[in-house]
Amino acid sequence: MPFNLALFQSEPVAGQQLFIILGVITIATLIALGLRFFVNMFEVITAPGASLSHHGQNDNFFFSIFVVFLGGLIGTFGLLALQAELKLAFHSFAETVCNDAALLNTNLNYRDIAAMYGINIMDGNFDIFVASNLVFFPILMVVLWLVVGTVCFLATKMLGSHAGYGDFLGSIAYSAFFASIGLGFSSLLIVKGMAAYAQQGGLSPGVLAIVGLVLLLYALILFFMGIAQGGDLASGPVVGVVIVLLVVLAGIAFGIHYYAKPIWENFTSQIQSYDPS
Repeated sequence: MPFNLALFQSEPVAGQQLFIILGVITIATLIALGLRFFVNMFEVITAPGASLSHHGQNDNFFFSIFVVFLGGLIGTFGLLALQAELKLAFHSFAETVCNDAALLNTNLNYRDIAAMYGINIMDGNFDIFVASNLVFFPILMVVLWLVVGTVCFLATKMLGSHAGYGDFLGSIAYSAFFASIGLGFSSLLIVKGMAAYAQQGGLSPGVLAIVGLVLLLYALILFFMGIAQGGDLASGPVVGVVIVLLVVLAGIAFGIHYYAKPIWENFTSQIQSYDPS
Protein backbone atom coordinates (compact mmCIF):
# COMPACT_ATOMS: atom_id res chain seq x y z
CA MET A 1 0.00 0.00 0.00
CA PRO A 2 1.59 3.36 -0.99
CA PHE A 3 2.43 5.81 1.80
CA ASN A 4 0.92 9.27 1.34
CA LEU A 5 2.29 11.95 3.68
CA ALA A 6 -0.44 14.41 2.73
CA LEU A 7 -3.14 11.96 3.84
CA PHE A 8 -1.07 10.69 6.74
CA GLN A 9 -0.88 14.11 8.41
CA SER A 10 -4.67 14.43 8.42
CA GLU A 11 -4.99 11.47 10.80
CA PRO A 12 -4.92 12.76 14.41
CA VAL A 13 -3.51 9.46 15.78
CA ALA A 14 -0.62 9.60 13.33
CA GLY A 15 0.32 13.21 14.07
CA GLN A 16 3.19 12.31 16.40
CA GLN A 17 4.49 9.75 13.93
CA LEU A 18 4.58 12.42 11.22
CA PHE A 19 6.69 14.66 13.45
CA ILE A 20 9.04 11.72 13.99
CA ILE A 21 9.28 11.14 10.24
CA LEU A 22 10.00 14.81 9.59
CA GLY A 23 12.56 14.73 12.40
CA VAL A 24 14.32 11.79 10.78
CA ILE A 25 14.33 13.60 7.41
CA THR A 26 15.70 16.71 9.09
CA ILE A 27 18.49 14.76 10.78
CA ALA A 28 19.28 13.00 7.50
CA THR A 29 19.48 16.38 5.75
CA LEU A 30 21.83 17.71 8.44
CA ILE A 31 24.02 14.61 8.07
CA ALA A 32 24.08 15.11 4.30
CA LEU A 33 25.12 18.75 4.75
CA GLY A 34 27.72 17.82 7.34
CA LEU A 35 29.80 19.99 9.65
CA ARG A 36 30.35 22.40 6.79
CA PHE A 37 26.76 23.65 7.14
CA PHE A 38 27.26 24.69 10.76
CA VAL A 39 30.55 26.42 9.93
CA ASN A 40 28.93 28.27 7.04
CA MET A 41 25.92 29.25 9.12
CA PHE A 42 28.17 30.60 11.89
CA GLU A 43 30.04 32.71 9.35
CA VAL A 44 26.81 33.92 7.74
CA ILE A 45 25.40 35.02 11.10
CA THR A 46 28.59 36.60 12.44
CA ALA A 47 30.03 38.05 9.23
CA PRO A 48 27.47 38.07 6.40
CA GLY A 49 29.24 40.90 4.57
CA ALA A 50 32.30 38.73 4.04
CA SER A 51 30.81 35.26 3.68
CA LEU A 52 27.73 35.17 1.41
CA SER A 53 29.67 35.57 -1.83
CA HIS A 54 32.36 33.17 -0.59
CA HIS A 55 29.84 30.45 0.21
CA GLY A 56 27.99 31.09 -3.05
CA GLN A 57 31.17 30.35 -4.96
CA ASN A 58 32.29 27.39 -2.85
CA ASP A 59 28.99 25.62 -2.15
CA ASN A 60 27.89 23.35 -4.95
CA PHE A 61 24.38 23.71 -6.33
CA PHE A 62 22.97 20.67 -4.51
CA PHE A 63 24.42 21.86 -1.20
CA SER A 64 22.53 25.14 -1.64
CA ILE A 65 19.33 23.23 -2.45
CA PHE A 66 19.66 21.23 0.77
CA VAL A 67 20.24 24.43 2.77
CA VAL A 68 16.94 25.88 1.52
CA PHE A 69 15.21 22.51 1.92
CA LEU A 70 16.39 22.30 5.55
CA GLY A 71 14.90 25.73 6.25
CA GLY A 72 11.63 24.52 4.76
CA LEU A 73 11.70 21.43 6.99
CA ILE A 74 12.12 23.55 10.12
CA GLY A 75 9.32 25.82 8.93
CA THR A 76 7.13 22.76 8.39
CA PHE A 77 7.37 21.87 12.08
CA GLY A 78 5.85 25.27 12.85
CA LEU A 79 3.15 24.82 10.23
CA LEU A 80 2.14 21.40 11.53
CA ALA A 81 2.10 22.63 15.12
CA LEU A 82 -0.26 25.41 14.02
CA GLN A 83 -2.35 23.30 11.65
CA ALA A 84 -5.51 23.26 13.78
CA GLU A 85 -5.26 27.00 14.46
CA LEU A 86 -4.69 27.67 10.76
CA LYS A 87 -7.94 25.87 9.96
CA LEU A 88 -9.83 27.85 12.63
CA ALA A 89 -8.41 31.16 11.42
CA PHE A 90 -9.33 30.42 7.82
CA HIS A 91 -12.79 29.25 8.93
CA SER A 92 -13.27 32.64 10.60
CA PHE A 93 -12.26 34.34 7.35
CA ALA A 94 -14.63 32.11 5.34
CA GLU A 95 -17.50 32.84 7.74
CA THR A 96 -17.09 36.60 7.34
CA VAL A 97 -16.82 36.50 3.57
CA CYS A 98 -19.68 34.06 3.02
CA ASN A 99 -22.01 35.75 5.52
CA ASP A 100 -21.46 39.07 3.75
CA ALA A 101 -22.21 37.45 0.38
CA ALA A 102 -25.28 35.67 1.76
CA LEU A 103 -26.78 39.00 2.85
CA LEU A 104 -27.42 39.67 -0.84
CA ASN A 105 -29.46 36.50 -1.22
CA THR A 106 -32.97 37.59 -2.14
CA ASN A 107 -34.60 34.90 0.00
CA LEU A 108 -34.26 35.73 3.70
CA ASN A 109 -34.99 32.13 4.69
CA TYR A 110 -32.02 30.78 2.71
CA ARG A 111 -29.33 33.25 3.80
CA ASP A 112 -27.95 31.13 6.64
CA ILE A 113 -27.99 28.01 4.49
CA ALA A 114 -26.37 29.87 1.61
CA ALA A 115 -23.62 31.16 3.90
CA MET A 116 -22.98 27.64 5.22
CA TYR A 117 -22.86 26.35 1.64
CA GLY A 118 -20.06 28.79 0.84
CA ILE A 119 -18.22 28.17 4.12
CA ASN A 120 -18.15 24.42 3.51
CA ILE A 121 -16.70 24.95 0.04
CA MET A 122 -13.99 27.33 1.28
CA ASP A 123 -13.10 25.14 4.26
CA GLY A 124 -12.96 22.09 2.02
CA ASN A 125 -10.69 23.75 -0.52
CA PHE A 126 -8.39 25.08 2.20
CA ASP A 127 -8.12 21.63 3.71
CA ILE A 128 -7.43 19.96 0.34
CA PHE A 129 -4.99 22.48 -1.14
CA VAL A 130 -3.29 23.86 2.00
CA ALA A 131 -3.83 22.09 5.32
CA SER A 132 -3.43 18.59 3.90
CA ASN A 133 -0.28 19.47 1.97
CA LEU A 134 1.82 21.25 4.58
CA VAL A 135 4.46 18.51 4.34
CA PHE A 136 5.34 19.76 0.86
CA PHE A 137 6.30 23.20 2.21
CA PRO A 138 10.08 22.52 1.89
CA ILE A 139 9.68 21.72 -1.81
CA LEU A 140 7.62 24.87 -2.30
CA MET A 141 10.36 26.98 -0.69
CA VAL A 142 13.02 25.43 -2.94
CA VAL A 143 10.89 26.25 -5.99
CA LEU A 144 10.36 29.84 -4.79
CA TRP A 145 14.09 30.21 -4.19
CA LEU A 146 14.81 29.02 -7.72
CA VAL A 147 12.19 31.30 -9.29
CA VAL A 148 13.13 34.42 -7.33
CA GLY A 149 16.83 33.68 -7.73
CA THR A 150 16.48 33.21 -11.49
CA VAL A 151 14.61 36.50 -11.90
CA CYS A 152 17.21 38.36 -9.82
CA PHE A 153 20.08 36.65 -11.67
CA LEU A 154 18.70 37.74 -15.03
CA ALA A 155 18.27 41.26 -13.65
CA THR A 156 21.91 41.33 -12.54
CA LYS A 157 22.97 40.27 -16.03
CA MET A 158 20.97 43.18 -17.45
CA LEU A 159 22.95 45.47 -15.14
CA GLY A 160 26.34 44.13 -16.19
CA SER A 161 27.05 41.37 -13.67
CA HIS A 162 29.44 38.55 -14.62
CA ALA A 163 28.37 36.19 -11.83
CA GLY A 164 27.58 32.54 -12.54
CA TYR A 165 24.07 31.21 -12.04
CA GLY A 166 24.98 28.64 -9.39
CA ASP A 167 27.22 31.09 -7.51
CA PHE A 168 24.46 33.69 -7.41
CA LEU A 169 21.84 31.23 -6.16
CA GLY A 170 24.26 30.02 -3.51
CA SER A 171 24.72 33.61 -2.30
CA ILE A 172 20.99 33.99 -1.57
CA ALA A 173 20.44 30.41 -0.32
CA TYR A 174 21.04 31.36 3.30
CA SER A 175 18.50 34.17 3.12
CA ALA A 176 16.04 31.61 1.73
CA PHE A 177 16.88 29.33 4.68
CA PHE A 178 15.79 31.95 7.23
CA ALA A 179 12.86 33.07 5.06
CA SER A 180 11.54 29.50 4.95
CA ILE A 181 11.59 29.22 8.73
CA GLY A 182 10.12 32.69 9.19
CA LEU A 183 7.30 32.07 6.72
CA GLY A 184 6.38 28.79 8.39
CA PHE A 185 6.35 30.34 11.86
CA SER A 186 4.36 33.45 10.82
CA SER A 187 1.83 31.58 8.65
CA LEU A 188 -0.88 31.74 11.31
CA LEU A 189 -0.45 35.50 11.58
CA ILE A 190 -0.93 35.80 7.79
CA VAL A 191 -4.19 33.82 7.84
CA LYS A 192 -5.40 35.67 10.93
CA GLY A 193 -4.56 38.91 9.14
CA MET A 194 -6.87 37.90 6.29
CA ALA A 195 -9.66 37.23 8.78
CA ALA A 196 -9.00 40.50 10.65
CA TYR A 197 -9.04 42.45 7.39
CA ALA A 198 -12.36 40.89 6.37
CA GLN A 199 -13.82 41.55 9.81
CA GLN A 200 -12.19 44.99 10.07
CA GLY A 201 -10.84 43.95 13.45
CA GLY A 202 -7.53 44.03 15.29
CA LEU A 203 -4.64 41.57 15.15
CA SER A 204 -2.15 40.56 17.84
CA PRO A 205 0.78 38.27 16.92
CA GLY A 206 1.84 35.39 19.14
CA VAL A 207 5.37 34.56 20.23
CA LEU A 208 5.98 32.17 17.33
CA ALA A 209 4.69 34.73 14.84
CA ILE A 210 7.00 37.40 16.27
CA VAL A 211 9.96 35.03 15.91
CA GLY A 212 8.87 34.37 12.34
CA LEU A 213 8.64 38.07 11.52
CA VAL A 214 12.11 38.70 12.95
CA LEU A 215 13.51 35.86 10.86
CA LEU A 216 11.78 37.22 7.75
CA LEU A 217 13.30 40.64 8.36
CA TYR A 218 16.74 39.09 8.84
CA ALA A 219 16.24 37.03 5.68
CA LEU A 220 15.38 40.20 3.75
CA ILE A 221 18.61 41.85 4.89
CA LEU A 222 20.62 38.78 3.88
CA PHE A 223 18.75 38.74 0.56
CA PHE A 224 19.85 42.27 -0.33
CA MET A 225 23.40 41.50 0.76
CA GLY A 226 23.37 38.25 -1.20
CA ILE A 227 22.29 40.06 -4.37
CA ALA A 228 25.06 42.64 -3.95
CA GLN A 229 27.77 40.07 -3.22
CA GLY A 230 26.59 37.32 -5.54
CA GLY A 231 26.11 39.70 -8.44
CA ASP A 232 29.17 41.82 -7.53
CA LEU A 233 27.00 44.94 -7.65
CA ALA A 234 26.98 48.30 -5.91
CA SER A 235 23.96 49.54 -3.95
CA GLY A 236 22.49 51.37 -6.98
CA PRO A 237 22.27 48.30 -9.26
CA VAL A 238 20.93 46.25 -6.33
CA VAL A 239 17.97 48.64 -6.15
CA GLY A 240 17.49 48.04 -9.89
CA VAL A 241 17.43 44.27 -9.33
CA VAL A 242 14.84 44.66 -6.57
CA ILE A 243 12.70 46.86 -8.82
CA VAL A 244 12.82 44.24 -11.59
CA LEU A 245 11.82 41.56 -9.07
CA LEU A 246 8.93 43.67 -7.77
CA VAL A 247 7.71 44.31 -11.32
CA VAL A 248 7.76 40.58 -12.09
CA LEU A 249 5.99 39.72 -8.82
CA ALA A 250 3.40 42.44 -9.48
CA GLY A 251 2.81 40.96 -12.93
CA ILE A 252 2.34 37.49 -11.45
CA ALA A 253 -0.04 38.89 -8.83
CA PHE A 254 -2.02 40.70 -11.51
CA GLY A 255 -2.24 37.50 -13.57
CA ILE A 256 -3.49 35.53 -10.58
CA HIS A 257 -6.03 38.26 -9.81
CA TYR A 258 -7.14 38.38 -13.44
CA TYR A 259 -7.85 34.66 -13.62
CA ALA A 260 -9.16 34.30 -10.04
CA LYS A 261 -11.58 37.23 -10.16
CA PRO A 262 -14.19 35.53 -12.44
CA ILE A 263 -13.97 32.36 -10.33
CA TRP A 264 -14.51 34.35 -7.13
CA GLU A 265 -17.37 36.33 -8.62
CA ASN A 266 -19.01 33.10 -9.78
CA PHE A 267 -18.61 31.64 -6.28
CA THR A 268 -20.16 34.65 -4.55
CA SER A 269 -22.99 34.76 -7.09
CA GLN A 270 -23.76 31.12 -6.28
CA ILE A 271 -24.11 32.06 -2.62
CA GLN A 272 -26.28 35.06 -3.46
CA SER A 273 -28.57 32.99 -5.65
CA TYR A 274 -28.44 29.78 -3.59
CA ASP A 275 -31.81 28.07 -3.42
CA PRO A 276 -31.95 24.51 -1.98
CA SER A 277 -35.62 24.05 -2.83
